Amino acid sequence: LYKECISISPRFEEAVLNLAAIYSYEQRDEEALDILLDLRNFRIENNTHLSKTYIQYFNTIFSKLRGGVNSNKTLVLESDRKIFYSQLKAIYLMRKRDHTYDEIIKTPEL
Repeated sequence: LYKECISISPRFEEAVLNLAAIYSYEQRDEEALDILLDLRNFRIENNTHLSKTYIQYFNTIFSKLRGGVNSNKTLVLESDRKIFYSQLKAIYLMRKRDHTYDEIIKTPEL
């Protein structure tokens, strides 16, 4: 049902968050992050539409994927949405260029 909601309205955050939570629970963290990234429209610079829940979900799943690599750090502090958004955009662009999350996690900027 969440996939149907997303196919009708790809920017429907609640459906995306719930599907990402299911994927993460099933240990499908890369798919969870991909679906979270696809929610954002990175063609326009708009960090104001990042909900606190979205930021928490992304940080939690990304930290889980990091495992032993700086696992005590989240991506950035939630209070700095502009930096968080630019890092999300960088991750999104790397994924579109077929980088794996293992490669992305080792990126010095993150």
